Amino acid sequence: MKIDKYMKRNVISIQSDRAVADAVAIFIKHPIGTLPVIDDKTRLVGILHLGDIVHMAMPDSFDLVGDLDFLHDLGAIEKGFPSLEEMKKPVIEIMSEPISAEIDFTLFHAAALLDKHHIPDLPVVDHQGR
Repeated sequence: MKIDKYMKRNVISIQSDRAVADAVAIFIKHPIGTLPVIDDKTRLVGILHLGDIVHMAMPDSFDLVGDLDFLHDLGAIEKGFPSLEEMKKPVIEIMSEPISAEIDFTLFHAAALLDKHHIPDLPVVDHQGR
């Protein structure tokens, strides 16, 4: 079974030159934990995790939190924010290298990547990385 039959098609992403403040707004508005970072040609260039933002806002308590999914329910992400200086940085400065599946990967291959890298989401790209 190919992943393209099961993947989400309405993906929320952010341009690499956008500010961290824009990413925070997206995480607050949408119940997502992973935000693909794209270039001006919609190629995947990085990944921004909700944990990256939480770590900026609450670095001392971050290590105590293993699962960040509950933060939206508790409203915790709305209470702590990164500093103004951090909020102005482009997301390209804090994003992680992308791990992705190509459109013709099987579900088994995608599941293996999720397990190997201990990630909750896996962007799917075409052969040009879009």
